[in-house]
Order: sequence, then structure tokens, then C-alpha cells
Amino acid sequence: MSADNQPRAAEEIVEHVQALQGLGYGVMLFRARELYQMSEYANRYTKSRIHFAVGLSVLVRVFEDRYGDLPGTLLEGIARLFAQNVRVSVYPASVQELQKQVAAARLGGWSWKEIDGIVSADNLHLSKPLDSLYQYLLEANFILLGKPARG
Repeated sequence: MSADNQPRAAEEIVEHVQALQGLGYGVMLFRARELYQMSEYANRYTKSRIHFAVGLSVLVRVFEDRYGDLPGTLLEGIARLFAQNVRVSVYPASVQELQKQVAAARLGGWSWKEIDGIVSADNLHLSKPLDSLYQYLLEANFILLGKPARG
């Protein structure tokens, strides 16, 4: 999804895929909502580390979903995501994009520090005590900082 929650144009998706392939990476596109489901699927076919490249708004959704279909809810969803040699590279978002996401989903307890109108994953904070888990994932390099898109 784009910043305004509209589906991305096929041309834009192809550009991103070609850029990643140009760097020597294999690329798979998914439509499943939960990243842990994508992780499980991809791990059926490789033992290599899997990297998800996502925008900050997707990361926010990972921590806001309640994973009601899992007995351990949120904690189990996050554990399943990172249990199988997975890293998530998170690309920064504009303050306006993040504010729009938080307002649209009626999310509470999020705070951030902006630098030149941009918020990166390391400047995002969840409400306590979930922020402690988030900070651990950052410090242990399960969540990686992506570079801003050139534009």
C-alpha cells in the first residue's frame, strides 16, 4: 500500500523488485496480511536468512495486530515471525504518513522523534511495556533500519 493507503501501481512494484534483483537478491511478493505467515511459507523453500523490506506503517501494523487466531496472540505472532532466521528492514516514513496511519487506525500510545520530517524505526516508540520488546528487537538486529527511498 502507498502512503495514502491506495494499492501500489504494478509499475512501482516492478521497479522495486528489479532494484532488489539488481542487488543480487531473490524476491517474492506476498499479499498475506501477517508477516509471520509469509515467513513460514518462505522458510519451507530456503534455509537462507529471509529479509522483509517494509515501510514503517507495516511495522506499526505488526505491533498493533492482535493475532486472535493464535493462542499466544501478539507475542506468538511476533515470536513466529522472528523464530526462523528472519530480519525485517524498515524504511522510514514521513511524519505526515505516520500521523495519517496512526489516526486512520485509531492507534494510541505511539510516539516518535522526527528528523527533517522523517521518522525511522529507531525513533519510534510503542506504549509500555511493549516498547521494551520493540527496543530489544532493534538492539538485537531483528529489526533493521532501511535507507530512505530516493525520490
